[in-house]
Amino acid sequence: MILLGRERFLKCIMTAFLASSTNNTPPPTTTKLEPSSNIAATSETSFPSKKEGSSSLSSAVKNNNGETTAATTTVIDYSSNPTIFGQILRQEILYYPYIETDTLLSFRDRTPRAPLHALVITKQYIPSVRSLQPSSSPYDTVEVVSSMKEMALDIIKSQQPTAYQKQDYILAFHIPPFNSVDHIHLHVLAPASEMNFIYRHGKYATGTFWCTGVDDVLNRLKKGQSAV
Repeated sequence: MILLGRERFLKCIMTAFLASSTNNTPPPTTTKLEPSSNIAATSETSFPSKKEGSSSLSSAVKNNNGETTAATTTVIDYSSNPTIFGQILRQEILYYPYIETDTLLSFRDRTPRAPLHALVITKQYIPSVRSLQPSSSPYDTVEVVSSMKEMALDIIKSQQPTAYQKQDYILAFHIPPFNSVDHIHLHVLAPASEMNFIYRHGKYATGTFWCTGVDDVLNRLKKGQSAV
């Protein structure tokens, strides 16, 4: 009974804390922030115009002889994304980019809790880490999370090389209902040793019922289990 009461008490505290501190909604604007020269980014860090609210992604395929024979096109419809990240993907609001690929986008968290606090999101709309169910997902869940982790480490290596070398960082997903935006996003925080105690050991503490580490998610998915 004592443990149950303590668990409920902690859950109430974390619910109130997250509700008061995770509102990352930027003010509406059509101005897009230009990246600075020290940002690790691809050759094109801004999106091309997407008047239809979508993006076409092409990938080459090979025949049995190993020759490239054709390309398949997948269209991602950003217009159906109801979240603040959908607005970012549609270039409707300001954001500060780090790296962009065909499937992922990373940018600075509006309320950083570490010297480096980036978010890595999928361009495809996936509501949360809880949506990663290997048996029913229409996408390769291990590939999704692995690519998010790889991008996160690239950002840390570029922006906080000492923290990268010392593995002084946190890569974490918040678990619903403790997530702030209903679109999967990986928090990238470094150096973790410079974070405020309440954020490092509270809000972003992995292995808790509100937050899970990227490696824990990958390990579960590789075993054929749900992400959380």
